[in-house]
Amino acid sequence: MSLKPVVFQPTRILSSTTGLEIVEQVQTSLEDGDRIFLIDLSDVLLMDSTGLGCLVNALEKVQTANGQLYLCSLKGQAAMLFELANMGTVFQVFRDRAAFNHYIAEQ
Repeated sequence: MSLKPVVFQPTRILSSTTGLEIVEQVQTSLEDGDRIFLIDLSDVLLMDSTGLGCLVNALEKVQTANGQLYLCSLKGQAAMLFELANMGTVFQVFRDRAAFNHYIAEQ
C-alpha cells in the first residue's frame, strides 16, 4: 500500500465527463493499493452538481476501502457550490497543495 498521495488535478470544468474520469481513476488506484488521494481544484473554473456528485461518489469509494480523500484549492464558482451544498462537513478541504503537503508530512 502506497502512503504517497495520488493527486488528481482536473482542469476547466468539473462535470459529468471529467467527474466520471476521476471516479474511474480513483477506483483503479484503489485496486492498485493506493489509499490517500488529493483532488486539486486549482484549475477548475466551473463545477456543476454532477461534478460535485462525482466527488461524493469518489469519496464513498475511498472511504469504503478505508482510505482518505482530500480536496484543495477550491475557488470561485466551485467554492460557492461547495458552500451552498454544505460539503465542508463532508470533505476535508485545504487552502492549497502546500497546506495539504504540510498536513500529510505530519501524519
